[in-house]
Formats: sequence, C-alpha cells, structure tokens
Amino acid sequence: MTGPGATRGRGCVIVAMRELVNRRGRPMSNEGSKMAECVFCAIVRGSEKAEIVFRDDVVVAFLDHRPLQRGHTLVAPVAHVATFDDLPEAQIGPLFSRVRLVKRALESALRADGAFIALNDRVSQSVAHLHVHVVPRWRNDKLFSAALVWKRQPYRSEEEITAIGASVRDIVAKAHQA
Repeated sequence: MTGPGATRGRGCVIVAMRELVNRRGRPMSNEGSKMAECVFCAIVRGSEKAEIVFRDDVVVAFLDHRPLQRGHTLVAPVAHVATFDDLPEAQIGPLFSRVRLVKRALESALRADGAFIALNDRVSQSVAHLHVHVVPRWRNDKLFSAALVWKRQPYRSEEEITAIGASVRDIVAKAHQA
C-alpha cells in the first residue's frame, strides 16, 4: 500500500498515523515498547502467537486473548493501517464482508443469538492497528449490564481457546468456500 502519508516501517506499511490516545487521554505510541513492531503485524507474520480463525490476503481474524465473552474475535487488515480514517475507501467493503463472515461463523459455532460489532478509533484503541471487535451475544447475557460493562472474561484454559478457535475456523472455511 502506498500513497500520500504512507511510510515503510519494520516490515509493514504505516499509513498516515495520527496521534492515538489511550483511555486516559494520553498519547499512544508504538515507539520504545514491545509494540515497536506492532503486535497485530507480528500476528500477520506469524511471529506472535494467536488463535487465528480466518486469514486471507485482506484480513486476519483471531480470538481476543482478553475476551469480553467466549469467542470474542478481532478482525484486522493484513496491511498495517492505524485508524479507520486511514483505511483506503476500496478496502472498507472487503474488510466488512470478512467481519460478516466471522460474525456468522461465531453465531453458528457458539450457538449465539447475535453479535456486537465495534471499532474503537483512536480513543480507547488499545493497539494502533485498525481492528474490528466481533463479540458473540446471547439473549440475557448482561454484557452491557451495570456490573459487566466491558468486563474481560479470560478463557479458562488453553484447551478452551483452541477448541473455540477450531470450531469457528471450520465454519469460516466452509462458508468462505461457498
């Protein structure tokens, strides 16, 4: 990906990086930390471990390691794009068609009643690489009750995350071939 504002950095293209802020309003920076290489770019390259449920030339989708609910999946462009504003217009449709594919697979694999889909852009964006949250929902799951708003619920074991990943991966593969 090239164009105005695009620069090459550590094995990925960084497009027009604007200042990102964390939840406390402090600037986020990838410099001087483990994030210097971008953890999502490392997942794309395979140098960072993740339970990948789908991957093609457009996106990589993997289970969030700190999920809001079981099956919480992140869908990120393969090319490094920091924010939604930086995503080229021609890539919006392909990104969200993959989000829909993953959503349908999660609903089927986990027998979910629906899904919550969200994108944090700059504010509350914990990783400076665009990603869409796809969170399976069940009726009366109280995900947005006063007691459980955005409360992370870790997987009970490595086996649980692997089993959920395999189930979603199988359904995505079948749906993507259809």
